[in-house]
Formats: sequence, C-alpha cells, structure tokens
Amino acid sequence: MNILFNGKSYPFRRFVQCNTAVASKINSFEFICAHPCNPWQKGALDPTLCHANPEPYLTVYSCCFKAIQSTFIRYPGQPMKKKHPTIQFGETVEGYNIPVLNEREVRAAAGILFVFMLIALMMIIFKGNFLMIKYIIILFLTDMLIRVYINPRFSPMLIVGRLIVSRQNPEYVGAPQKKFAWKIGIAFSSFMLVLMIILNSFSILSGLTCLMCLLFLFFESAFGICLGCLVYGVFYKEKVQYCPGEICDVKNKQDIQKTSAAQVLIVAGFVLYIVMAVTLFNDSLGEKPRNLWKLIETTMKGS
Repeated sequence: MNILFNGKSYPFRRFVQCNTAVASKINSFEFICAHPCNPWQKGALDPTLCHANPEPYLTVYSCCFKAIQSTFIRYPGQPMKKKHPTIQFGETVEGYNIPVLNEREVRAAAGILFVFMLIALMMIIFKGNFLMIKYIIILFLTDMLIRVYINPRFSPMLIVGRLIVSRQNPEYVGAPQKKFAWKIGIAFSSFMLVLMIILNSFSILSGLTCLMCLLFLFFESAFGICLGCLVYGVFYKEKVQYCPGEICDVKNKQDIQKTSAAQVLIVAGFVLYIVMAVTLFNDSLGEKPRNLWKLIETTMKGS
C-alpha cells in the first residue's frame, strides 16, 4: 500500500515509536504524523534529511501508518468526503467519533413545530376546532418516522430548518441521544394519533400529551435543552457525548455563567412589580380598546 503526499506516491511500512508532531497530507485528508526529527520542515519531503535515525524511510512511513491506524487527528468540523447512504442516522464529520447532527437546524425545526402546535392548541381552546391539531399530529409523526428510521437528511422540517440557519456555523451534537429523544416524540404522537384521529376523541390524556410535546419543543427551540436527551443515560450505559453547550462535561462555570444573590433579588423584585401592576391597574387595563381614528375624530370635534 502507498501513501499519497503532495501528489507523489510513497510506500510505507510498519510503525516504530514516533514523538514529534509533523503535519502531513495523506490521501487527501489532513493528519498529524509523529516523527522524531521532522524531515518535512518547510514543505521538504526527503526522508533522507533525517540523520538521527538509521532507517529514515521506515520511521517516516511508520508514523503515517500509525496515524492512519490509531492515533491520527482530523481537523474538526469538516465533513468527510464520502457518499451519504440513503438510510443512516446522523452525519459523519471529521474529528467526531460518533455520528452527529447540527443542533442549529434541529432547534429551528423544533421552533417551527412548536408554533404550529401552539396555534392548533389555541384553536381548540378558543374555537373548539380540532381539525388543525389532527393534521399537525399526522405531519409530526411522519416527520419523526423519517428522521429516526430513514435519515434525518430527508426530514421536511429539518430541511426547512437547514435552509433557515444555513448561514450560521453548525453546532455539532451527538446523534444517539437525539435519536432516543425523537423516539419519545414518536411514542407521544402515536398515542395522540390513536386517541384523536383513530378514535376521534378528546380527554385529559390527549391534552396532557399535547402539552408534553409543546414543552419538549419549547425547551429545545428556546433554550437548546433536549429533555429527552437528559434521560438517555438512564436507558443506555455509554456516556453521552457532544451535548449542546457541552453540558455533558462536568466543569466549573465561568464568571459570566454565575448568578449572584443581587441578580436573584432583581428577578424576585421584577415578579413583585408584575404582581403589583396587575393588582393596581387590572381594571383600567382591562377596558376594551377604542378605534384610534374615531378617537382622533372625537377629539378634534370636541376641540
């Protein structure tokens, strides 16, 4: 087997111990190869420059072999140049050892679903109209089934989300925990499908399930918190990787993340301010608004 470097093909052999990091380009991918005397300084590619090792060719090629097999480092954030299978879950991105998804498009899709579901809920509460929620349930379930059992790349909502955030840098998160969370979404929407479409009924069960879906979507879109992902570790032994905001990793908060006692008092004072405003001005603010143009006309006639 040969190694392609700077347009030239070189044979490699089995590895020996390497120490000093040397950047090289192997088969169109970027790796870090170790070499004790760094023969490729300033673009040079002559292993015979390494006088410290009696077998320079063996050492140079062995480092590349070692890099390919076990300890190579890929520059993170660059998708691998491979064909995408039709059925898979998550994207293969260099620098990540598990499939990942773009959190920004996931949040955008969650926000879209949240808005439509909230509108449907308002129509039920104020008009008693269940038609829109039935369509939403069917579309929600279909989209989730495509995400989990075919490929998130083909999810209509994620495609729309990708278009919306296409100018933003991607934020990669682990795909396994997202798959688990979306399976919870499939369970919720399937339950609502049975109750509200197949049985054509409504009850406290369908209402609570709808509110749970709204809660999950709201936390995902507004705060970037995947509630389903939080319980992933309860059912799976492997450690959760690449969470939004790196919340999976235990670390000390930075100063900008800490909340002081004074800030807590400010929030409490603001809540008290709202309560006092409702108590004192509820009657006057509750009056029905008047037509602006009629108000101006009346004022002008009075003057």
